Amino acid sequence: MSAATERFDVVIVGGGLVGTPLACALGELGLAVALVEAALPPPLTADAPMETRVSAIAPASEHWLRTLGIWPRMPAGRLCPYRRMRVWDQGGEIDFDAALVPTTHLGTIVENRLIQQAALATLTDHAGVRLLAPQRARRLAWQRDRALVTLADGSVLETALVVAADGADSEIRAMAGVPTFGHGYDQIAIMALIETERPHQHTAWQRFLPDGPLAFLPLADGRCAIVWSCTTAVARSYLEVPDAVFLQALTDSSERRLGAVLACGPRVSFPLRWMHAARYAGERVALVGDAAHLIHPLAGQGVNLGYQDAIALVEAIRLGRSQGRDPGEDWVLGRYQRLRRADNLLTAASMDGFKYLFGNVNPVLSGLRNAGLGGMDRLGWVKRAIVRQAMGLAADPSRT
Repeated sequence: MSAATERFDVVIVGGGLVGTPLACALGELGLAVALVEAALPPPLTADAPMETRVSAIAPASEHWLRTLGIWPRMPAGRLCPYRRMRVWDQGGEIDFDAALVPTTHLGTIVENRLIQQAALATLTDHAGVRLLAPQRARRLAWQRDRALVTLADGSVLETALVVAADGADSEIRAMAGVPTFGHGYDQIAIMALIETERPHQHTAWQRFLPDGPLAFLPLADGRCAIVWSCTTAVARSYLEVPDAVFLQALTDSSERRLGAVLACGPRVSFPLRWMHAARYAGERVALVGDAAHLIHPLAGQGVNLGYQDAIALVEAIRLGRSQGRDPGEDWVLGRYQRLRRADNLLTAASMDGFKYLFGNVNPVLSGLRNAGLGGMDRLGWVKRAIVRQAMGLAADPSRT
């Protein structure tokens, strides 16, 4: 073994929203973990302006982040639990309320950078976890029962398991030779922080439009974060128009549910696509989060699916260790894939179906859709099942 080679039980490539909490969870198992991250976020001060990119964190995900000590490290004043979700289109409406379950909230809107910063701070609780940043993985190779990750500085990490947590364009996935399938949506999501005439009432608002869904997500400072999925041509026009024109478009498209939209911050955007890995495991490699699956953001389930991946992988590794298996053995990775791939495929297909159904202007489909929304709103047991699924409770019996 050369002097530049270090040994770890697990090497995680990608220190974002999923990879960093996963490193903390594996550290709690007493494993030696290397977390490789290309670019750390700048420090987030208490008075820093709110970030545009936010996520809707389900209660099951919140519970996991709490058990890891990550959630308490986030300032409560920047978190916004929401109790209701109103979903409507031109002819139907449905109202989801936390009282259906019952619980205190359906989810919490959190700035992405806040989660990452808190998770990075929590790494210091685990002596066996080492953060390598800024650093990139340049090569992946195999030697007997180990994987070898060569970094940009020439150092080599020898490990039983490499976890690809490096996003939808995962380099580790490509190095491992795992193919993907999927398609583009010809849509772009626009995100911005806005001020509205009326308070958001701790409610997430979502209207389905022919071009795509428009969501108003409540923030702790009284504003809302918008996620507006539009066709590429429409989105590009909205990204270029003056603020006054964009604000009027938001006011009209939201049917003034929160009154007029009064102001907005900078607009950011990203293209939307549906992607799924052909498998979640390769030779001593596991894929988690966006490296394994990418879905439409209309239900806000993306990062929560990634957390369920991480929970399942940790559990598979824990069970494997109890039987004397190392983290990269086929038994461990096979169990992880069985736990997650079918569930994620079903969710992804459901979101794809919703996108088609609610984005279709065919009058027959529109009539069925509107009748379905109205009928569903009158069926409490159906709404309860949907709420529990969205909260992650159906996937975690311990939280029932």
